[in-house]
Amino acid sequence: MTKQEEEAMKRILPPSSVKGMKELDKSAFKRELSVEALIIPLKSIKKTIKHPAIKNKLLKLPCYKLNAVPQEIGDGDGNVQKCKLYILQPGSKFTEDERQEIIKSAGLFPKMIEQNISIGYDNYTHQDVLKAILADEEEAVRGFSQIGHIIHINLRESLLPFKSIIGQVLLDKQPKVRTVVNKPGIIDTEFRNFHVELIAGEEDFIATVGEHNCKFQFDFSKVFWNSRLSTEHTRVAEMMSRDDVIFDMFAGVGPFAVPLAKKGCEVFANDLNPHSFEWLRKNAKLNKTMYASHNLDGSEFVNKALLPFLVKRSKERDDGGSPAGTGGIHVLMNLPKTAIEFLPIFSNLITRDVIDKEKVTVENIPSISVHVYNFEHEESTKEYLHELFEKNLQRKLENPVEVHYVRNVAPLKGMFCLTATLDHTILCEALPLDDAVEQPEAKRAKID
Repeated sequence: MTKQEEEAMKRILPPSSVKGMKELDKSAFKRELSVEALIIPLKSIKKTIKHPAIKNKLLKLPCYKLNAVPQEIGDGDGNVQKCKLYILQPGSKFTEDERQEIIKSAGLFPKMIEQNISIGYDNYTHQDVLKAILADEEEAVRGFSQIGHIIHINLRESLLPFKSIIGQVLLDKQPKVRTVVNKPGIIDTEFRNFHVELIAGEEDFIATVGEHNCKFQFDFSKVFWNSRLSTEHTRVAEMMSRDDVIFDMFAGVGPFAVPLAKKGCEVFANDLNPHSFEWLRKNAKLNKTMYASHNLDGSEFVNKALLPFLVKRSKERDDGGSPAGTGGIHVLMNLPKTAIEFLPIFSNLITRDVIDKEKVTVENIPSISVHVYNFEHEESTKEYLHELFEKNLQRKLENPVEVHYVRNVAPLKGMFCLTATLDHTILCEALPLDDAVEQPEAKRAKID
C-alpha cells in the first residue's frame, strides 16, 4: 500500500474527536465519506470479484452491508442490466496493467462511480475503537481472556480511568459476552484466586467452558482458571496412558483431572480452595466420570493419598503377584509460584516407622514421575532448572530433569514443566548406618 493509499484509508478510521472519551457516545463515531465503487453485472460477478486486483481493494468493515447492493443500469438503447454495487477502499486506483488483467479475466472492466457512504460505531472492531479513544501515551488493550460469557482483562493503573468505556466496548463487540471484569492486584497465594472487579455487564460469574471434549463450570470470582493453559492440559492428557494413576496435588476445578479420568486413568484430585473443591466434584458428575477428590493442603494430600497408595502397591508385589495396575504413577503439581517448594515432602516420604509398621519391602516401592510447574526466566537453561529441582528436593538425581516450556507469562518470564522420576532410594528413609550393614564379630569385639 502506497503512502497516498495509507492516508486515504485513515478517512475510514474513527474521528480524532473521540480521543480521551470516558463515557461511550456511539454517535460520535459517525463518518460520511465519498468513495469509489464498482458496478458489476450479475453475470460477470464470479470472475470479476475474485480477481486479486479487485478483491484486495474491496472495503471490508464489520456489520457493513452496502457491498453487493442490487443495481440496474441501462446501456443507452433502452436495455436494462442487473448489477451489484461493490464499495472500494478510500483512495483505490487501478493501474493500466490491472485494468487489462481484469478485462482479460472477466471480459470487462466494471464501471466506477463515486458513492456516498456512512459508517459508524458498529462498523469498527474493539481494537479500532479503543485505539481511537485511549490517549496518545496509552496503549490499546492488547489482550484479554474469554471464559465462557466472561471477559477478563488486566488493566494497568494508567488505564483505570478508562475502565468503564473499555468494558462497554468489549461487551458490545465480542459475541456471547455478558460480563467484563478487571483483575486488580495479584493472584491469592493460598487459594489461587483473585478479586475481580465488574466493569461492564451482568454480575454473573458462573462460567461454563468447553475444553478437551470436556465441560467445566465454576465461579470465576472464587477459583483459578486460565484458558491459556488449554494446550498444556491437552498435552498432559494425551501424554498419559489409560493405565496410569494420577495424583493431582493442585487440581483446581479439574482441567487435568476430568480429561484424565475420562481417558480411563485412576485419578486422585486435590485442592485446598473449598470453592475449587466444590466445583471439582461437580465437574466429575457433569462429565459423567469419577475420581477421588480431596480438600487438603498439598503436603497433607501426599501423606494421606499418595503414601498409602505406594505402600499398597509395594505389598501387592510382596505377595508375589502383579500390582493391580501396570501403568505409571504421576504427580501433577500445577501451582507455579510455590509448587517447587513442596518437593521436600517426597524425600524420605516413607519413613522407617512406616516401613517397619507396614512391613514394607523398600525395593518394591514403585517409582513416581513428578511434574512440577514453575515460573522462571525465559532463557533458563536445562542445567539451571535441574539444579533448581535438586536444590528444592534436597537430593541428587541420577537422571536429568526433563524440561518442557509451557508458555510466556510476562516479558522474559516463562512457565516451565519440570519432570523427574523418584525411586525408592529417594522416597524411602534409609536405614541408620549402624543398622544398614551388620558388622563382623571380630570388629564388634574390637569396638567393645
